[in-house]
Amino acid sequence: MTTMSRPLYSSLPLPLSLSLFLVPAQAHSAWSYPPGLSLPFPLSDMSVNILNDQIVLTGGCNSTEGNVFLEDPDIGEYFACPSLTDKVIGVTPIRDSATGGWEGSRVEEWKAMPRKRARHASSVVKTGTVEVLCVFGGIDEMDGMVAEVDVSCL
Repeated sequence: MTTMSRPLYSSLPLPLSLSLFLVPAQAHSAWSYPPGLSLPFPLSDMSVNILNDQIVLTGGCNSTEGNVFLEDPDIGEYFACPSLTDKVIGVTPIRDSATGGWEGSRVEEWKAMPRKRARHASSVVKTGTVEVLCVFGGIDEMDGMVAEVDVSCL
C-alpha cells in the first residue's frame, strides 16, 4: 500500500454574502430568515460542518440550472450537474443578545479545496488544539467517483 501526502490548505478570508438557510429565531419556537444572509451563488449537493463556531460549506453543485437531464448513446439517460465548485465558505452567526436568534452574519470565502467535487462527505477532527477539516469521496466534474481525501488545517 502506497502512502501519499495530502495537500494542506489554509483559510483566506474574502468578504461575500450567504440566503436559503432557515435558522431558529428562538430555541425550538419559530424559524426566520436571518437578515443579510444569502448564498453568493446557488448551491446544492455540498457538505456542511461546524468548525470553531462557524458553519463551513464545502464544494457542491453551483449550476443555476441545478441537475440537468442528459442523454449519452453509451450510457443512456441520466441527470448531472454541469458545474461543480471547489469553494469553501465560512458563516459566522451574529447573535441577538435579547432573543438568542441571528441578527446577521459574517460570510467569508476561504481558500478553495484542491479539486471541485459534489455529493461528498466531510468531517471535522480535533487533535489536541488543532481542528482539521477532512473531505471524502463525492463526484468530480466528469461525474466520476473521487477517491482522494483532502485535508485542511484551518
